[in-house]
Amino acid sequence: MTLGGIVETAHHLRDEGLAREVYDLLAPHAALPVMASLAVACFGPAHRSLGVAAATFGDLDLAVAHLELAVDADIARVNRPCHAMSCATLADVLQQRGRADDR
Repeated sequence: MTLGGIVETAHHLRDEGLAREVYDLLAPHAALPVMASLAVACFGPAHRSLGVAAATFGDLDLAVAHLELAVDADIARVNRPCHAMSCATLADVLQQRGRADDR
């Protein structure tokens, strides 16, 4: 959970170096959900944080790949609030990437 918070901070500060460092630390846990304490709260899959980190350091293709996996994981876990967040983040990154088929 702490790494997810650091990713969000790096994103808002546009700190590419920090985003890359946290990405490397979080990547081995990509398939896991981000949870507080003993699963008291779920903040969605680590793929969402990895997607935000990748977008922050400018690898938009990698960001889209992670965010698409996050959307799928949210659907599989029936986590509607996180699904909405993952979809919104994916939409932002697709708009930023700006390919014809991203629309």
